[in-house]
Amino acid sequence: MSTFVRGSEFRKLARDAIEIGNENFGTKVHPDLNLAKSPALNLKPEQIEVLGRQYKAEAAYYFKGQPPFGELLPTLDSIRDDLTAIYK
Repeated sequence: MSTFVRGSEFRKLARDAIEIGNENFGTKVHPDLNLAKSPALNLKPEQIEVLGRQYKAEAAYYFKGQPPFGELLPTLDSIRDDLTAIYK
């Protein structure tokens, strides 16, 4: 994932996606929006608690079991770090 996010294609794809969204939904999101600042990648402790409970409640949908929720959070940090590197 890191290679993709830090690659040259990612920013172009992100800009294209934002422009398509703007055209189809009448939004005015800047095409160079800094995705590293997304609330989805910058969770507050109370959000982590709620999401952890929801994740646990959805266990039946994971046929091979769920990794512990706490093990998923470093992935968000890694994605945010990769995005921070490209939005300098």
